[in-house]
Amino acid sequence: AEPPPTAPTAEPPAAAASSADAEPAPASHREWELPLPSPSDELFDGFSQALSAARLITGRKYRYGATVCAGDDHIPVKLGSNKKIFNRDEIHAEMAALKGCERPAGKDILLVRLAPTRPDRRDEDDGDDDDAEAKRRKAPAEKLLNARPCEVCERKMVARGIRRCYFTLSSTALGVLAYNPEPGDLPT
Repeated sequence: AEPPPTAPTAEPPAAAASSADAEPAPASHREWELPLPSPSDELFDGFSQALSAARLITGRKYRYGATVCAGDDHIPVKLGSNKKIFNRDEIHAEMAALKGCERPAGKDILLVRLAPTRPDRRDEDDGDDDDAEAKRRKAPAEKLLNARPCEVCERKMVARGIRRCYFTLSSTALGVLAYNPEPGDLPT
């Protein structure tokens, strides 16, 4: 069953990190969780595009997609991934999406991380045992993982005026970091 639609500005109850291995947000950044967007949610188009960008990456340990969204309707305006583009081996998806983005101040960014995939080994002949069959199968490529941005990317997003960063926490939830909220943007 799909979770009920939620507004992206719904109840930020706490500023605590939602994962034990994630570093806490700076004290000035509010943080909360939302269910993954459903097709009726305003975030769904941006989420779908970021997910599509991450799906295009194969054979890499990290598979990230990002979408810069504008306005309260979260209209996707720029897409990025950590695929090797811009002649850089280590570009983060959110920085790829912001690269060349005109006037990012006041916009939101949505970040998705998918589980890594193993290379397809159908062409190899390893015999007919169970281990060989297990090696041939791909990893669960659609599993969503924690995509919390690193500290360097957070600083750059704050400096460029990004309002909020939505990121996958798991296959059921998004985390939200409010970097540059506008007056009255967050419920008290």
